[in-house]
Amino acid sequence: MPGHKPSSSPDIYLIKRTLKLPVTRPPHSKQPPPTAPAPVPLPPSHPASPKMKTKAKAKKPKRKGRRVHCGSMETPQWREGPMGAPPPTAAVAVLGEVDNTRPIFFPHEFFRPRAPAAVARDDEAEGTKPILAPHELFHHEAPAAAAATVVRDEESDEEPIVGIVGLEMSDFQVIGELGGGLYNVVYKARLRRCPHGGVFALKTPYYDLGGREEDEAVAAVLRRVEGLEHVVRCHAMFRRNESLRVAVFEHMNGGSLDRALYRRGGRGLPEPALAEVAAACLAALRGLHSRGVVHLHLNPFHILADADGNIKICDFDDAKIIPPGPGSTVYSGIGFGSPEYMSPERCAPMAMAGARVARAADVWSLGITVLHLYQGYCPARPLPSKRTLERLSYEISHGEPPSVPDEDTRASIELRGFVSACLQKCVCTRATVAELLNHPFVAERDVAESRRVLKEVIVATMDKDDY
Repeated sequence: MPGHKPSSSPDIYLIKRTLKLPVTRPPHSKQPPPTAPAPVPLPPSHPASPKMKTKAKAKKPKRKGRRVHCGSMETPQWREGPMGAPPPTAAVAVLGEVDNTRPIFFPHEFFRPRAPAAVARDDEAEGTKPILAPHELFHHEAPAAAAATVVRDEESDEEPIVGIVGLEMSDFQVIGELGGGLYNVVYKARLRRCPHGGVFALKTPYYDLGGREEDEAVAAVLRRVEGLEHVVRCHAMFRRNESLRVAVFEHMNGGSLDRALYRRGGRGLPEPALAEVAAACLAALRGLHSRGVVHLHLNPFHILADADGNIKICDFDDAKIIPPGPGSTVYSGIGFGSPEYMSPERCAPMAMAGARVARAADVWSLGITVLHLYQGYCPARPLPSKRTLERLSYEISHGEPPSVPDEDTRASIELRGFVSACLQKCVCTRATVAELLNHPFVAERDVAESRRVLKEVIVATMDKDDY
């Protein structure tokens, strides 16, 4: 009948289950699938037979765990255990003994500072003094203590003052900033322990550039140039925050000649004063070259003056010591220096120079410096914003060398000849320091008049804070 549900409907099924009556289900409507024919047995020698598969699996038994290599890669070993289990202590000891290194599981051991005794042994073996302690290599040693810091008062002619061993930034009272560049800054500071209030110039880099090796190289150059005429004196060197070196130099209250040009409104120096500056720089270069040192960074920024008209060169960070013997060379290419004052041979990639070429590079820099001080601006780069380093190097190497303009009627024949002798592109025809000292521009100058004019120029550019 329509609407009649069979006895196996869900409602009747639930009622019968509730009353605990026997439940009958209708037979399954689907027929069972036909049975597949029995497989044909394979011969025992067939590769796919069960016996052959059992033999193949027996050759490579499965192992639980992870595979590690102890020793060489050719002898792998199996280690039982869960993944990530730490290696046993015996394996670490064996690795340390075989590699002769500390276990790699303790990397902090590699950064542990050495004991003081080990540092002392290293210094004795190298035959040098640790730069961490202030050295007195720039002064004669104090009779009381060989390792004492010796500081000379700039305003007194008395004997050097022997201070406590070690110098720190807290020993100085910073008065102001004298200047700085891309990598270094120079402070004007007063030594607190100095009874006469000595003023010094503290030079320190912004960050560690070359580490201990770079510090030792700079210290070696400063030891070579100690006591030379017209060279700024370095009194001591110590470390700041155990990483940055601080060099204590004598203070030249007149500042750099570049600052003098700036305070003169871009006007160059008078020719008598310029002749005195050239004579002082030549005397300094003669002393440097006689001790096997080349400056390689001479420019108006690194020529200092004081209120008495004294001229001294500074900044030996790029200076090089020429090794003795024939065929020795030093790197003279473009580094951290000023490319405007570099000679043509230094513009080559990875330029190396011997003693003759390196000294000639200082002569070229002196010629550009003299022309800069005369004109009031650098002749190699009048418009710095429109010249790249590659363009500037190309012009120095392939262009005509700078010279005093022909339309300048103020320049003397001696000045023109001096600049021309310095700025010869060929090293063979470029004048040497000894030849320039005998040049009429320097040798025939009126020394007293030149010093008087230079002193007036420097004093006119100073203010009350400079004294």
